[in-house]
Amino acid sequence: MSKIRRIALLIGQDISFCRDVIRGIRAYAMGKRNWILQNGPPESSVLQAFRRWKPHGIVAQLLTRNLHARRSGCASRSSTPPALFPA
Repeated sequence: MSKIRRIALLIGQDISFCRDVIRGIRAYAMGKRNWILQNGPPESSVLQAFRRWKPHGIVAQLLTRNLHARRSGCASRSSTPPALFPA
């Protein structure tokens, strides 16, 4: 059996696009029996809980410079440079 992979989804659900992204990730994960997905809002208040959970991957919607900076300790493959986040 494959090693379990924990994937954190820190994406808001207030916008249709974001809900579609989550739906797409969940559909893809259906074929990955070893993936465990955990939802959470894209807010700094949940970061400590996710650090304890120790996800192997994080898919996040980072809307502020503060949240982007607080994700420290997590590998990032962000396609958006931090300078583009609103102050």
